[in-house]
Amino acid sequence: MRPLSDLGIIHEKLGQLADAEQDFQKAVSLGPTSLPSRMSLGDFYRRRRNWADAEKQYGAASAAMPKSLAPWTALTSLYVLWGKKDFAEQNLQNAKKMMPEQPEGYRLLASSTWPPAILQRRLRYTGLSRSKVQCIRFRNIH
Repeated sequence: MRPLSDLGIIHEKLGQLADAEQDFQKAVSLGPTSLPSRMSLGDFYRRRRNWADAEKQYGAASAAMPKSLAPWTALTSLYVLWGKKDFAEQNLQNAKKMMPEQPEGYRLLASSTWPPAILQRRLRYTGLSRSKVQCIRFRNIH
C-alpha cells in the first residue's frame, strides 16, 4: 500500500493527476483501514481543494484509528480551510472525547490556521497559555 501512495505522490509532482488519484485510490482499496493510505488520499484531495472527498477520507481515517491525532488534526484543518468553522469546533470536541488521555494533543488547536478570535476561545477551552502557544508551530497545510 505504501509503494502505491509513494507512486501517487510522484505522479502528482509530475502533474499526472489522474494517475496520482488512481494510485491513491488503489492503495485505499487494498487497505481500507490503513491510516497512511487514507491520509495520503485525503491530502491529495485537500491539495486539489476537493473538500468533500478529503472530508470522507479523513473521516474514514479517524473512524479506523480513533486514538490517532493525525486524522483529527487533518479534518479540523480541512474544516478551517473550507470555511466550516462550526464543523471544526465540533470535530475538536469529538477528538477531546475520543482522546482524553492526550491533553498535549490539543496543541493543534493553536495552529496558525485559526483566526485570532477562535484561537482565544480555543486557548480557554484547552487551558493552554498564550506564551506556550507561541512556542508551538505546525506544518503549513495550505
